[in-house]
Amino acid sequence: MLLIRLEKQLNFEDEFAEIFPDTEHSAIEERYILLGLSEIHKTLIVIYTERDCKNNEQTILRIISARKATKKEFLYYWIHRKQKEQI
Repeated sequence: MLLIRLEKQLNFEDEFAEIFPDTEHSAIEERYILLGLSEIHKTLIVIYTERDCKNNEQTILRIISARKATKKEFLYYWIHRKQKEQI
């Protein structure tokens, strides 16, 4: 469980990660879908929302779910990453 939590946090540091709005599940709060690579090179999907911290001006990212990317998501990530690397 600790490794999964660590991977979720590290996924936000992938410079090639892509973030999409999760319009299907954003009725109550804005949610986002992040497709990116963890530090140990696993392609992950992370669903999260942003919350303002009441005590200070920081934004907190609340992880709703995280999982290994499907084959289709995996291919999408790597095709787009290679395109970005060539720019």
